[in-house]
Amino acid sequence: MARARSEERRAEILRATLEVIAERGYRGATLGRWPSGWG
Repeated sequence: MARARSEERRAEILRATLEVIAERGYRGATLGRWPSGWG
């Protein structure tokens, strides 16, 4: 069960980070802050 819990926590963290990256990415992409490798 410990594994499942750690995986769930990981998913939550990934979701939060992806949301932040998405918010910054949309704004940063227009400013050309992100490297060409990022979409």
